[in-house]
Amino acid sequence: METTLVERLPAAGGGPAACPECGQPIAELFCTHCGEKRVEAHDYSMRRFFGEALNVIASWESPLPRSFYALLRRPGLLTAEYLGGRRRRYLKPLQIFVLCNVVFFFAQPLTGFNTLTTPLNVHLTGLPYSAAVRRMVHEAVERKGVAPEKYHADFNATIHSQARSLVILMVPLFACALLALYWRRRRFLIEHLVFATHFYSVFLLFLLGVHHFGLALLRGGNRLGLLTPVNDDLFFGGILLLASAAYLFAAQRRVYGQSRRVTLLKTLALVITVVLILQVYRLTLFFTAFYTV
Repeated sequence: METTLVERLPAAGGGPAACPECGQPIAELFCTHCGEKRVEAHDYSMRRFFGEALNVIASWESPLPRSFYALLRRPGLLTAEYLGGRRRRYLKPLQIFVLCNVVFFFAQPLTGFNTLTTPLNVHLTGLPYSAAVRRMVHEAVERKGVAPEKYHADFNATIHSQARSLVILMVPLFACALLALYWRRRRFLIEHLVFATHFYSVFLLFLLGVHHFGLALLRGGNRLGLLTPVNDDLFFGGILLLASAAYLFAAQRRVYGQSRRVTLLKTLALVITVVLILQVYRLTLFFTAFYTV
């Protein structure tokens, strides 16, 4: 049976309160039966709430900074620790991915780049399937009887909303590629899923970093009157793939333990896979938005 806030607080005069976990009286700060902390009035203050949140973010004892330090500075360590059963020190793979996803989609609009949101004009002109997309969109505009501008606006709003959840699609696809590359090692698919989840967490952060670097480079070049890259997507995409390749090489060496030569060949295959998966993701995003608008 649920208890009210008043019932969870200490009794008047400092007497024992009922433990919210096991129901036993709590005479001290912590319950002697289950270890749950005694609830007090100041636990519900905004100051206490934000203090605890700051402690989680800033404290090195918290798994949050420790996990992100390992994720960025020691490729493959989180995967190796998780697969080795040492899981208490770090955030779970999906927890890290969700946090990176939130950070990415919160900060990405500030850069002006749209690698993962991919608005309709990119689908119409800049991708291998653009000819088919133009035909489908033209038929949809005529069938719905709306102005092309309104259709484009509604489509882009839908894509921006769906991209936040569909980005997870890339993780199992990448895990399947790892399963094919390492089939002789007889690893479980879940092991490759953990590796893929950690990699795409880093990929989102790399993508955000490249976008902010690109924005700063373009602004600085314009102010100084210097030439900027002729093809921004190709230039910054190349930087992203080089960073991803370096990370994948180090992470594979730590997790799978093969020779440098074999790992290098598999890294090249995985980089190509990243590019192909991005196209599959964009195509999937187009169809989900197309049949939703």
